[in-house]
Amino acid sequence: MVRLSLTLCRIKYSYRLKNIREKKGHYRINQYPSIIRGILQEKGVEIEDPLEYINPPEPKWKPPQTLPPDFRLERFKEPSVTPKKHEVWHVSSKISLTEGIDQACLLTKTQRFDGLPEQVKKLLGQYSVDKQNEMVKDAIMQSQVWNNTMEKLPKITDTAHPGWYFPRQYGIPDTTSAHILLDRLLRMSQSMCGKFPDLATQRRVLCKPSVETTYEYQGETIQIAADNEFMVVGYEPLAPFGKKNLVNDSVNHQLLDMYPILPTVDLKKIKMDELLNRGAFREVLEVPCSHPQIVYRINGGKRSRSDPFQAYNLMTTFGIAIAEARSRYGTYSGQLETPVTVINVNMGINELNFIMFQLNTMDLHSDTGIKNFAWFDSAKMFSKNYCQPWLNPPDWTYTPPTYSDYNSEAFEKFLALYLYDYAK
Repeated sequence: MVRLSLTLCRIKYSYRLKNIREKKGHYRINQYPSIIRGILQEKGVEIEDPLEYINPPEPKWKPPQTLPPDFRLERFKEPSVTPKKHEVWHVSSKISLTEGIDQACLLTKTQRFDGLPEQVKKLLGQYSVDKQNEMVKDAIMQSQVWNNTMEKLPKITDTAHPGWYFPRQYGIPDTTSAHILLDRLLRMSQSMCGKFPDLATQRRVLCKPSVETTYEYQGETIQIAADNEFMVVGYEPLAPFGKKNLVNDSVNHQLLDMYPILPTVDLKKIKMDELLNRGAFREVLEVPCSHPQIVYRINGGKRSRSDPFQAYNLMTTFGIAIAEARSRYGTYSGQLETPVTVINVNMGINELNFIMFQLNTMDLHSDTGIKNFAWFDSAKMFSKNYCQPWLNPPDWTYTPPTYSDYNSEAFEKFLALYLYDYAK
């Protein structure tokens, strides 16, 4: 770049002394364009910007006067099809049926029995695991005490002294304890494969299987959705508990009469785009070992033996049986040639609840005719006792919970249901 001194510009030094000191006596051409351009033009020197050689300016774009023929051509619009919404009555773990188990039996057209079936009673105490009681007690202690989980627990209240203030407790949540104990009991039952090899070769255990199915009940569509902890599936379905004579006698059984209240009064009505049937696992597993046999669930809360919990477990077991029957017989609605049998084992904080369900018919358009069967039973495994500081004044000491009243019959029932139809 051409630079000129101050003398050529004929500017007095006294007026530009400050700029001379800052810029060391050199000035650029563009700083005084009117003076420098005149001097250079007199001498015949052409001034050009060097940046134009480095970055030449791009020519200005002018839009064409005529547009191409396909300009702004309208695109093909696919016809929008709005999916058909299906209104269904939704069954979830948040519902609480007013009449409890009796209302669930009405929605599933089920005849209720108390106690275990005769086939299961014959297996009680007949088979056992090595050091069974010691292993069950260790499993209880592992789920309640021998665990590093330290989470904030709900506040403790005692009905004997409701106004007493308990300090905040940290430890193992009830759902985590129930999951640990259920997992240990299931593993102990699987150890019986040494005596019965079919338990290892003819069965599989699925973790966290979800169930979602729908069925028609007297003109209304009911959807059942549930998440389970474990599910045992096998190559062959379980044998039915009730004999054919008992199935034929179920015609005389009378279900609960809720008139003028509808049985779906406690269910929530929702809209769905598609009616799903996810209860049979043939399409998921792609193997013949896909017949649902036993489902294991965990109940939240302290009142896990109450009617609302067991009513919901009956509905979910019925949903699994319905999905399995559809995979076998299709959309047939009537009495089944071979009933579908599914066992439900749901666990609370310190107890086990058992539901043995047998699907005899898929005709739910009326309350008359053949009924389905459901056997209910429960067993408390142990008692969890909290301290009562008001009984020991003036120390008022707080001690950890204690465990007592161990019941060995609980695991015997658990094992008998696991060995059902395999202990031969």
